Amino acid sequence: MGFIRNMTCRRRATVLMPTIRKFIVKGDKVLDVGCDTGTMSLEVKRGTGCLLDCTDFTNVLKHPLPFIDKPEMGKYDKVLLIDVLHHIIESEQVNVVKYWERFGKVIIIDTEPTMTAYLVDLFNEVGGMPTPYTFRTLEGWELALPDYKIEKVKTSRLYPLKHLIMVQK
Repeated sequence: MGFIRNMTCRRRATVLMPTIRKFIVKGDKVLDVGCDTGTMSLEVKRGTGCLLDCTDFTNVLKHPLPFIDKPEMGKYDKVLLIDVLHHIIESEQVNVVKYWERFGKVIIIDTEPTMTAYLVDLFNEVGGMPTPYTFRTLEGWELALPDYKIEKVKTSRLYPLKHLIMVQK
C-alpha cells in the first residue's frame, strides 16, 4: 500500500506543481494541512523553495519535514490543503476552511467527482483513510466558497484525475 501511495503522490505532485508554483514561491512560509506521509509536502517544498511545516490528525510523516501539532495563527503566508476536503463531511467543509483562514491565505486543491476519484479513494479507504466521498463540482465549490477564485487544474489526458484549485481572494 505504502509504495503505491508514494508513487501516486509523486505523480500527482508532478502534475500539480505548475499550478502550485503560481501561488507558492520561494521563501513563502507554508503550512500543509492533511500532510499524511509527507510525500506530497516534500515535493511542494522541493518544487517551490518554500519553508514548509506539516500538520495532520496524527504524525505519520515518512520524510524529514517539521511536524507541528498546534500551528500558530498568523505565522504562515499560505495554508495548503491538498485533497483534504473530500475526506470531511460536506456540512463541515466550509467550517474547516474558515478555521484554517486564521493561519494564513488558504490554497485548496481538491479532486473533482469522477468515477476514477471514487475508485482511488475506495483504495485509500482500504488502506485506512476514511472518506465520506464528499467531492464537489466546480459549481458546488463556487456556491460554498464565494470568496475564493476557483478554476480547473490543467492536466494531461494520461493523468486519470481532475482537480480544482481554490485560492482565497
